[in-house]
Amino acid sequence: MTTRTLNIFILTLGILFDIKSQTADTINFIDSNNKKQGQWIYTGKNRPGTCYKPDQKAEEGKYKDNRKIGIWTEYFCNGNIKNILTFKDGRPEGPAKLFYESGKIKEDGTWQNNRWVGKCKMYTEDGKVQEYTFEQKGRREGMTIYPFEKGTVIQGRFSNSPDSIKEYKEVDKKDTLKPK
Repeated sequence: MTTRTLNIFILTLGILFDIKSQTADTINFIDSNNKKQGQWIYTGKNRPGTCYKPDQKAEEGKYKDNRKIGIWTEYFCNGNIKNILTFKDGRPEGPAKLFYESGKIKEDGTWQNNRWVGKCKMYTEDGKVQEYTFEQKGRREGMTIYPFEKGTVIQGRFSNSPDSIKEYKEVDKKDTLKPK
C-alpha cells in the first residue's frame, strides 16, 4: 500500500468514526446549552441517600431540551418496576401504569394534567379489579363498583361527588348481589 492510499484510508476511517459517534444514542448527554438530551439512566450514584446501590437503576427515559418525553420507567429499590409513565413536554400525559413493590400492577389508565382521566383500573394486591371513570378535571364520574375481601362490594354513582352509595355484603350462588 502506498503512503497516499494509507493516508486516505486512515482519513476515511476517522471521518466514519466521527460521524458514527455523533449519531449514536449517547446516555446522560448534556448539550452545549446545558440541557439534557436523549436517553438518560439514573442510578443510585445519582441519588445519594436513597436505598439504591450505586450501580442500580432507579429511573430511565428520554429528555428533549431538559424536559422528559416519551416513556419513563421508575424502579423500586428491590429492582421491580414502580411505574411506567408517558411524558409530553416534561409532564405526565398519556398511558400510565403503577405497580406495587411486589411487582403486581396497582393502577392502569391515562394521566393528563397530573391526574387520572377517562377509564382507569385499580387493582388490590390480591388482584381484584376496581374500575373507575374520571372526567377531565380528575373527579370520578359514573358507576363505580368496589370489590372488597370476603365478597363485600360497595357500589356508587359519581357525578363530581358521590350521590348514591349502596353496600352489598355477599354474593349468592347465582352471582346475584344481596343487600346488606
